[in-house]
Amino acid sequence: LLDSVAESDHLSGELVIACPVSLSMKVMAPLVFRFRATHPELSIRLQMSDQLTDLIGSGVDLAIRGIEAPEDSSLIAVRLGALDRVLVASPDYLASAGIPSKVADLRQHQCLIYSLSTDAKSWEFVPAGAAGKSHTPLSVAVSGPLVADNSLVLVDAAVAGLGVALVPRAYIRQELADDRLRELELDALPARRSIYAVYSDRHYLPRRARLFIDFLRTSLGSG
Repeated sequence: LLDSVAESDHLSGELVIACPVSLSMKVMAPLVFRFRATHPELSIRLQMSDQLTDLIGSGVDLAIRGIEAPEDSSLIAVRLGALDRVLVASPDYLASAGIPSKVADLRQHQCLIYSLSTDAKSWEFVPAGAAGKSHTPLSVAVSGPLVADNSLVLVDAAVAGLGVALVPRAYIRQELADDRLRELELDALPARRSIYAVYSDRHYLPRRARLFIDFLRTSLGSG
């Protein structure tokens, strides 16, 4: 019986994961390291790209995505946890441009845009206190000096004083702690995104991928 349990915990082979660059560096990489430490005979290939990966013909076991909701009905998506977003800007930018207090104020500000987001050109908000309740979403058209397909570039641009960025909180914890960026509190909250594990239903999902998904759900809290 003990041999059977040990065998059931044993993982080997190669786990291939596709994940956006920023999400990989700020959230997923430490979790990948922890998972690998508990399965020393497992090899992991982390494919970092901000473009969507073809899960059917690429040899990827699963993709990790920070999105509002799954869009491709041909894929299976498992929600792993929340990806809260915040508005931030540098002290120098706020000193020169002023501090917005309402969502509508963002129309008069220089905004740094993540081109791959579903709300790239019109940022989405929810009323404060509306979490888990029905509500009418708010949106505001934004524009600014920089559009990029990598969130960490937008973080650097915000630190440099180029404008206001809408990014996941997990990406800017150190910048907030060092006062290189300051969080903006408006009359509504940025619409949150979620982290999903996505895989194709057209092929067998390896056990190593299933256990990794379980590990991520536990680690990220599925909140």
